[in-house]
Amino acid sequence: MLSDVTCDLSQNKLIMVTGKIGSGKTSFLRLILNELQITGGSVSINGSISYAPQESYTFSGSIRQNIIFHNKFDSNRYNQVIEASGLSQDIRQFRKGDKRNVAGLSGGQLARVNLARALYHQASVYLLDDPLSAVDTGMSKHIFENSFKSFLNDKLRILITHQVHYLSEADHVIVIDKVCCINTNLHI
Repeated sequence: MLSDVTCDLSQNKLIMVTGKIGSGKTSFLRLILNELQITGGSVSINGSISYAPQESYTFSGSIRQNIIFHNKFDSNRYNQVIEASGLSQDIRQFRKGDKRNVAGLSGGQLARVNLARALYHQASVYLLDDPLSAVDTGMSKHIFENSFKSFLNDKLRILITHQVHYLSEADHVIVIDKVCCINTNLHI
């Protein structure tokens, strides 16, 4: 249970959140998203949020439609996002390119489409719920370097991960043991 937590997080930081499975890391993000009720304290966010949930969400449509979602198409940003999320090689191999329907994509490809959607949305805070868990080691390194360290380097990034070898790259590390919604003060 998350209890007596105070965080004051600012822009241009990479915050990594780790802990045992079931310890409440996703609940921590849900607090930031105001999806969990707290019994005391407050959560305040200065700016907009983009969220990549742990479970990939896609709808029937093309890869491009799933990434752009409801945003205006910007070819420069789109190409940067495709590269940062590690989808560029996949898209080049598909006969229809990014117009290919998402049906039939692998779990890792769907996870990267999910991540690409979050990256494409322009926000000041990026909440990333374990996006590296569905990809292999090489792709994990590519995404970490190109998405979290480079593409989003001027944004606040809150990354849930079990990949402890990346923790030394964080500006701050939060270790969660138990989550509850009592006496929480988050200022982002």
